[in-house]
Amino acid sequence: MKKGWQTKTLGEICEIERGGSPRPIQNFITTDPNGINWIKIGDATASEKYIYKTEEKIRPEGVKRSRMVYKGDFILSNSMSFGRPYIMKTTGCIHDGWLVLHQPKVDPDYLYYVLSSNLVFNQFDQLAAGSTVRNLNIGLAKSVEIPYPPLPEQQRIVGILDEAFEGIATAKANAEKNLHNARALFESYFDSAVTGKLTQEWRRKHGNTENASAGLAVRLAERRKQWTGTGKYREPDSPIVLKPIDIPKGWVLASPEQITTHIVDCPHSTPKWAESGVLCLRTTNFKPGFLDLESVRFVSQQTYKERIMRLEPKPGDVLYSREGGILGVACMIPEQLKTCLGQRMMLFRTDPALVLPEYFTAVLNSTLVLSEVIRLTSGAASPHLNICDIRTFPIPLPPITEQRQIVSKLDAITTETQRLESIYQHKLAALDELKKSLLHQAFNGKL
Repeated sequence: MKKGWQTKTLGEICEIERGGSPRPIQNFITTDPNGINWIKIGDATASEKYIYKTEEKIRPEGVKRSRMVYKGDFILSNSMSFGRPYIMKTTGCIHDGWLVLHQPKVDPDYLYYVLSSNLVFNQFDQLAAGSTVRNLNIGLAKSVEIPYPPLPEQQRIVGILDEAFEGIATAKANAEKNLHNARALFESYFDSAVTGKLTQEWRRKHGNTENASAGLAVRLAERRKQWTGTGKYREPDSPIVLKPIDIPKGWVLASPEQITTHIVDCPHSTPKWAESGVLCLRTTNFKPGFLDLESVRFVSQQTYKERIMRLEPKPGDVLYSREGGILGVACMIPEQLKTCLGQRMMLFRTDPALVLPEYFTAVLNSTLVLSEVIRLTSGAASPHLNICDIRTFPIPLPPITEQRQIVSKLDAITTETQRLESIYQHKLAALDELKKSLLHQAFNGKL
């Protein structure tokens, strides 16, 4: 401890109280603009220091069953975003998921920084250890110790941290912008792929040696011959084209039903989750062009068997999100991944004689198809796509040789995009570590 510094508990420097909830809360929520602000976790974000406004209000009679907070009060989340501090810039009521720290005997910005540090978070974490759901009560919060330098030293530390964190915030915003731009540029190549721009120079050099329309007609005739008489054949629907779509010579507009061998919806049931077993996909794993398997869930072998009764997914199958918040995103199952479908998704198995799954994925992620998604779901309270509509999406289909060229170019672009994303992600992580390091130095008297 630096000379002249003390150690004090939060209970010594603040009055700490817990929020309260009038119940049932739905009976107290009001749209009256004169209602009392009702402060929820959703009104705060991880990157913000202050809470300025709330999405909901409660009737004045709910105040006596809750806890009022005022401008300048500190509130701490004691459950979901565990231990995260915010400073009030408005008045309102807090529920029992918050603690409020009134009238701190310390520089407010100094207290904010110390509450944001690992020094305090680690104490919160240890004090709440052992409970099924981590949360803080008043007694635990009061016992947390913080370094307590003289007021001029507190203000000096705040000045240094304010300046440093402002620079970090600028650098972080630039890195996030670059990361967003890299992803946006990558996704723009889907449009170049399906309009023929990506292979325009290749076609100029090689000419149109193949015709996708003829190839499609031959393949459909083969299928018709194979299945006619079995009672199992149904002529696939043609694409529904509402406005002209320009495609290069030698290409054809086809429907997903014409160029796939299987179109399978997910089981209409919530998976029975397990601690381990077989990976079961969620739409949160879907990213344009690939599966993000950083956060996954599992089902038992028995549940897996039940969920693949329609069709067992295999590498190269194309997945598509067709309802919910993540809508209209396509990706592929990678090699050596055993998995089954969760909810709100469907699966395509492409006909290898007509379309490469990588190319089909690019088309589904293109603006051409996304505009169809918007048209079909606009205004819906719970947006979802019907499979019968998806079956007739217009798909620009090049000859298979040109598809290989497109996929090769997209692979190269993907590699470069992933390289850039890795650089920006590492930079963001380094900036977060720098903030932690500065806070550690500050509260150990080393700034």
